[in-house]
Amino acid sequence: MTRRIVVVGGGPGGYVAALRAAQLGAQVTVIEARGLGGTCLHRGCIPTKALVATAGVLRCIRRAKDFGVRLNEQGTVDLAAVVARKNRIVQTQAQGIEQLFKAARITLLRGVGTIDTPRSVVVRTADGPTRSVACDAIIVATGSEPAKPALFPFDGERVLTSDDVIDLTRLPATLLIVGGGVTGAEFACIFRALGSQVTVVEQVERVVPSEDEAVSALLQREMTKQGIRVLVGTEVTRVDPETDSVRVELTSGEAITVDRVLVSVGRSLNSRMIGAETVGLPFGSRGELVVDEGMETGVDGVWAIGDVVGRKQLAHAASAEGEVAAERAMGRDARMQFDAVPAGIFTFPEIGSVGLTEAQARASGRDVAVGEFLFRGLAKAHVLGDTAGFVKVVTAANTGELLGVHIIGPHAAELIHEAVVAIQAEATVEDLIHAIHVHPTLAEVLHEAAGASRGRAIHAVKRASA
Repeated sequence: MTRRIVVVGGGPGGYVAALRAAQLGAQVTVIEARGLGGTCLHRGCIPTKALVATAGVLRCIRRAKDFGVRLNEQGTVDLAAVVARKNRIVQTQAQGIEQLFKAARITLLRGVGTIDTPRSVVVRTADGPTRSVACDAIIVATGSEPAKPALFPFDGERVLTSDDVIDLTRLPATLLIVGGGVTGAEFACIFRALGSQVTVVEQVERVVPSEDEAVSALLQREMTKQGIRVLVGTEVTRVDPETDSVRVELTSGEAITVDRVLVSVGRSLNSRMIGAETVGLPFGSRGELVVDEGMETGVDGVWAIGDVVGRKQLAHAASAEGEVAAERAMGRDARMQFDAVPAGIFTFPEIGSVGLTEAQARASGRDVAVGEFLFRGLAKAHVLGDTAGFVKVVTAANTGELLGVHIIGPHAAELIHEAVVAIQAEATVEDLIHAIHVHPTLAEVLHEAAGASRGRAIHAVKRASA
């Protein structure tokens, strides 16, 4: 008998779970109210990276003379055209997912799903009617939304969330970003490159605080060099929208008037109003649905994945969790390896990381050895004219176990995958040292940093420092 699986949510976790379940022979129904691809495709990863690409083109144009290329102008931005390009990319990707669903014979119901029992989901469609869908398993993939603290009078025009800012068609002359985490730092670099004067306010003492401290420090220095004003250890105390500007007061006593304010202070999990309480799904302290490494909730027949479980709020993590949940729902043995989930931050310079930071590794009581190597030690980085940054390899001193790898510099989010595979395969730092890397490439930086952790980086006169 064919197993029936309902997936509540069609984001990067939900749609991947659906496709994997269909591959395994399930009869799959996906319930999605907004658009296949979820936040990642429509309001997050893909739109922002489209903007990053435009910003990158501008940065290249502005330093063309460094490569012996003379241009008549520094480049101007047509933000409406930038947004139109972004929308075309999103539409193409969304259509691609729909075609995959058709090929896999997945039923898509456009509406809001609420769990009625562990074996049924009620769907409320956009035009009002409801229907109940019976199933043998449920995968909850309801995602998250931008957090909206009560202090901020959000209006979608002057006080914005990350959902709003990607559709601006007029470049703000001045922009205040509240929150210097991943999203805030990315938008700061984007809008500065596009031409806005940008100020970032972050309540803790460093930007991207989830990253290694040395990575945070270098990013903050590079942001400052770009002309971004970064105020750490600072909070907003008052926000007053005016006719076509916003006045913001800070804990430092300073008041700033800007054209637009972007609030990027985390995300609210969509774990309520989905029937979780009705069937007894367990909640954590942040409202997340609690799951194990098999993405099981503890309620028979119900799995949960993606942002709503609060483990790794990353699209690729949600997709991997979706595959695990689908396989478990189909009776297979699969588990997430959370210590091998990478992160990428598309700032200037870019960041890629996986595993423990140096501080986390030392706090765990391990005997730790660290190797670092600067991009400026690579010929390829000089060829590209992009030498800011470094790689840090964190290892267990006695066994050579790779505990974490942290990269800030050109193409960091691409380079990190060598480290991901190494950690996934339980390779040691010696394996990285003995792996021959093509010359000249940026990937050589990992080889050199691995060698530095054992005092044998060939192209380092002494141990590199951030």
